[in-house]
Amino acid sequence: MDDRAKLISLCGQYAKYLEKRGIRARIPCGGEDELYAAQPPATNLVALSHIAWMMNAAARMEPDSINKAMRWLGFIQGVLWCFGAFSIGALRRHWTEGSVKEEH
Repeated sequence: MDDRAKLISLCGQYAKYLEKRGIRARIPCGGEDELYAAQPPATNLVALSHIAWMMNAAARMEPDSINKAMRWLGFIQGVLWCFGAFSIGALRRHWTEGSVKEEH
C-alpha cells in the first residue's frame, strides 16, 4: 500500500473511531475565533470535531498534496495522543501496519 492509500485508510479509521464516540466533523460556527479559543483540554470537543473534519479533508486532497496531508495526519495523531485515545507506540504501529487497533 502506498503512502497516500495508507493515509486515506488511516483517516477513515480514525474518523470511525471518533464517530463511535459521538464526535462528528465540523467547522466551528464562530470561525477561527472559536477554533483557536483556549479551552480546558478535558472538554475540548472543538479540537476533536476539527480533527474529524481534517481527516475527511486530508483523505480528499489531490495526490500532489501528499506532503500537506502527511503534516495534517501528524497533527491529527498528536491531538488523538493528547486526548489519550492512543499511545505514541500505537500511533506509530497504525502507520507501519496500516490499521487502527483500539487500545481501550
